[in-house]
Amino acid sequence: MRNALYYNYGISISDIHKNNFYHYFFYNEEKYIIIQHDLIYKDLEKKYYMSQYLYKNGVKVNTIIKTNKDKLEFIYDEHKYVLMKINYDTTINMIRLDDIINFNNIGIWYRDENQYFKIWSDKIDYIEYQVSEMGKEYEYIRDSISYFIGIAENAISLSKNILVNIYCISHIKFSLEPFEFYNPLNFMVDVRIRDIAEYFKKLILEEKFNLVLFFSGIEGLSKNEVSLLYIRMLFPNYYFDLIEECLLDEKNDYKIKDIIKNVPYFEKQMVDIYSLLDYLPYIEWIK
Repeated sequence: MRNALYYNYGISISDIHKNNFYHYFFYNEEKYIIIQHDLIYKDLEKKYYMSQYLYKNGVKVNTIIKTNKDKLEFIYDEHKYVLMKINYDTTINMIRLDDIINFNNIGIWYRDENQYFKIWSDKIDYIEYQVSEMGKEYEYIRDSISYFIGIAENAISLSKNILVNIYCISHIKFSLEPFEFYNPLNFMVDVRIRDIAEYFKKLILEEKFNLVLFFSGIEGLSKNEVSLLYIRMLFPNYYFDLIEECLLDEKNDYKIKDIIKNVPYFEKQMVDIYSLLDYLPYIEWIK
């Protein structure tokens, strides 16, 4: 890897370290990482321009460094890699709500589209097929799948009637870990409330949710945005992701048990929010 680094970037160093996710090194007292990716070049370019835009507007995202041939990637052992410079404060261990709001309010696009119900419906169809084929032997999946599909179908039905046209740079996989939060390979464009909905959903799963924080987070959002945020909080993508993990990797489904145990807490928080926002769409089982 040292030779590839010198050949592609003209950087000569004596030590490159490696963890489970990437190589890293220090150069001129700055931290750099080398990370493998599988994106097509056009998609990598989009993420590069997103990161450049955010960085120029004060967000300390990791920046992709171009090679000495003006490319965004290089090939090493038949795999594609990018070199990134770490710009965020590495002494920070966790992303805060203010960081999310700041990130999502830099660079706003307007689109008149609503594709959530189609994406979510496809997800449900796929999960139902996988469970019917391979999931019968997993006790916790078998006992809980109907409940979570019911919640998901409710969210899908509600989302069809909510149009939100404010989009921004968001995250494919939401994480409070700073590296993933500021990692350009994890960027995408979606509705402005995507990340904050995942943040509050995470707090509910950890049973750390509180209404004061919630209302500070939705300040400045339109009623339609808050409604879609609430609907996204209903949709149990974390449950379906875990099912895929169990089925594809033949893992024990014991983690599903924790999600099932969280249901009463989840329902209470959703009822409490609903009772305080009179403009949310009608939901019979919550009302």
